[in-house]
Amino acid sequence: MRKWKLVGRRCYEVIVHPDDLDVILNATSERLKGESGKYELRMLRKDGVIIWSEISGSPLLDDDDKVIGSIGLITDIRNGI
Repeated sequence: MRKWKLVGRRCYEVIVHPDDLDVILNATSERLKGESGKYELRMLRKDGVIIWSEISGSPLLDDDDKVIGSIGLITDIRNGI
């Protein structure tokens, strides 16, 4: 079983499948522009099992409509769950 080493790293560097990093980076770029989105990618459990997930994300805005963060929902979309 692999160990989580998060200090000094972004969580997506650990839990997102390496082949799907471009998906999460593109979505982050959209969020910074104030755009909402939905996409699918593979996430990795601590034991290495791949979990297909659907991510729905929206920007979090302040009173001046400046992006100050984001909020999202992760849904496990594997068959048979």
